Amino acid sequence: MPQAASTLTLHEGLSLAISAAGFVAVVASILLLLRQTRELSRQTSHIADSARADVFDRVQAQMFIIDQLFVTHPELRPYFHEGKPPADEQLLRQRLLAAAEMILDVFEVIVLHQKYFVGVWPGGTWEVYMRRVFSHSPVLHDYLDTNPDWYPPELTEIMRSSTRPAPG
Repeated sequence: MPQAASTLTLHEGLSLAISAAGFVAVVASILLLLRQTRELSRQTSHIADSARADVFDRVQAQMFIIDQLFVTHPELRPYFHEGKPPADEQLLRQRLLAAAEMILDVFEVIVLHQKYFVGVWPGGTWEVYMRRVFSHSPVLHDYLDTNPDWYPPELTEIMRSSTRPAPG
């Protein structure tokens, strides 16, 4: 004889419905959380890209200021790119010191940003540039040697890894 189907009591039916609703709510919450996580990841990636672009733009703007310095005062360029030894004339020497500080400040920004924004300048291109400038500028060597605690040790290391210009 077949067994008669048992019917659920009102209490059992409500418990089953509440359990099923709870399961659906958990699944929906997990799906929503996954969607939010994907969106947050996408937004974070865009913010990181924007920060890298901003850092690059700021350094480029500072480099243009240095370029403008050499356009405005072309007499300074040989001291930074042609190995000319520091000048003795007082006004020129003051301009050279101010230019050296400006250039080293930009180099400092680059060195510090390279720690946090590795992908902005791949392949050490800025370090190659800085070594080249150091190797052609007794003024920069002298200024950094005189004020080593003003700048990060990484910048001093870059200077030391360059060839020091021969005395004029």
